[in-house]
Amino acid sequence: MSDAGFIVALIEDQEDVLAHALRMRPRTIVLDARGLPADQDRALSICRRLKRDSYTAIVPVVMIVPTERFRDAFEAGADEVLRSDVDPIEAGARLAAMLRRSDRDTDVHPSTRLPGTREIEADLTTLARYIDWTPYFASWDLVGRYPMILEDDVVGEAAQALWKDTQGLLQQMIGEQWIKAKGVVGFWPANADGDDVVVWTDETRTTERARFFTLRQQMEKTNEKGQLALADFAAPQGADYVGGFAVTAGHGEMAKAKEFIDKGDDYSSIIVKALADRFAEAFAEYLHE
Repeated sequence: MSDAGFIVALIEDQEDVLAHALRMRPRTIVLDARGLPADQDRALSICRRLKRDSYTAIVPVVMIVPTERFRDAFEAGADEVLRSDVDPIEAGARLAAMLRRSDRDTDVHPSTRLPGTREIEADLTTLARYIDWTPYFASWDLVGRYPMILEDDVVGEAAQALWKDTQGLLQQMIGEQWIKAKGVVGFWPANADGDDVVVWTDETRTTERARFFTLRQQMEKTNEKGQLALADFAAPQGADYVGGFAVTAGHGEMAKAKEFIDKGDDYSSIIVKALADRFAEAFAEYLHE
C-alpha cells in the first residue's frame, strides 16, 4: 500500500487495532485475514468491535480474506472486502476510490455528527443575509436600530446617504470578491473536572491536551439554582465534547482599503473595513446554524 502512495502504520497484534485507531485517527483500517482460520476469526471479531465503537464505526474497514469468507467479512461490518490474491495495484486503486467516497460521506465528527476539525470558507452572498446592520451604523456614530434608523428624525437623512453608498460598495465587494471569508471549526473530546473542562488528545480520554478554568458565578442567589460554571454543562465522564471556531473576513481587506486610500478616497476605505467587520460577525452567526 505504501507503494501506492499511502502512509501505512503496520500493527501486527490485531488486539491493538482498536487502541491505535482511537489514538491515530486513520482514514482507513485494513485487516489482513489471510492466515489460519483462527486468525481469520480474530480479524472478523476486531472488525465487529471497530464497528460497535461510536468513534471508529465511521472509519472505513477493508478486509483481505479468502473468497469463502467474503460473506463473513461483510456481515462483520467491513466496508470493502478484497480477495487474498488481490493484485497490489488493484488494491491500491480500490482503496483510493473508497477513501474518496468516504471523504465525501464522512465530513462530520463520528460521535457528534458535527464537523471535525477543518478549515471552512463561506460565500459572501450567503453571509450578506446574516449581517446585523445596527452595529454598522453605530460605527459611524449613527445610533439607532436598523431599519428604523433610516426614518429617524435626527439621523435618518445621514443614515440613508450612508446606506446608499454602502450598498453600492457591498455589491462590488461581493461581485468582484474583494475579500475572502475563512475560518476553522473543531470539536474535541472533553469532560468536566470540578470547575474545569479537560480537553483530551483523543477518544481514549487518557491524555490531557488542554484545560479550561471556568469561573463559577460569584453573585449571591436567592433561588435554588446555585452558582453555575461552564464546567457544569460538560459531563464528568463518558462521551462529551467541546467545540470552538475562529472566523475572519479580512483576507484581502487591507489591500482593497489601501487602494482607495491611494486614490484619496478615505471614505470608501473606511466602508470596506467596516463591511469586512460585519461579514466576520455574519460568519459567526452563520456557523451557529
